[in-house]
Amino acid sequence: MRARLDRERRQAHSGVAMNLRSTLGALILLMIVTTGSASGPTPPAKPDPATLAEVRQLLREVPLIDGHNDLPWQYRKRSNDFNAIDLARDTRELNPPLVTDIPRLRAGGVGAQFWSVYVPTIPAGPPAVQAVVEQIDVVHQIVAQYPETFEMALTAGDIERIHRAIGYQYVLSVHGHAELARQRASDALPQFA
Repeated sequence: MRARLDRERRQAHSGVAMNLRSTLGALILLMIVTTGSASGPTPPAKPDPATLAEVRQLLREVPLIDGHNDLPWQYRKRSNDFNAIDLARDTRELNPPLVTDIPRLRAGGVGAQFWSVYVPTIPAGPPAVQAVVEQIDVVHQIVAQYPETFEMALTAGDIERIHRAIGYQYVLSVHGHAELARQRASDALPQFA
């Protein structure tokens, strides 16, 4: 009797396992077939014109603020060569490509950015202070080169004023600044803000 119950239990477990394997196999096969039959990525859905118009109106009224952009560091990696980067054109064509240019900022409705003057953990001390000062200078040069597009905003009121006037601004932020503290960078940096 006990042997018969054990045999029936094993058959029941075997049947459940077999059904589970069959179901899992069918699911995997379905995924392969549907993936394989697709002719590439699905194109994005076309936005509803009324919704798109509403979003664009909202972005004209309230600035969308990008909380981090390391564009000054990208200039530094290119020896701060202002002839190598034209922000008025598509910078995806550069080698290596950039993620920032004026046409894409405008198309995306970005109203302000925090341009980060990044300092890696090495170098520390005076070289770190120099890296920050150079990047702050790069930011000022970018603003001078594209005054119709960029203006420095130091306060929330500046962001609102500039957004109403030209529609775009940048806000400078220093990050990775723990390395600067050892050199009393706070004494050296205010003159550049």
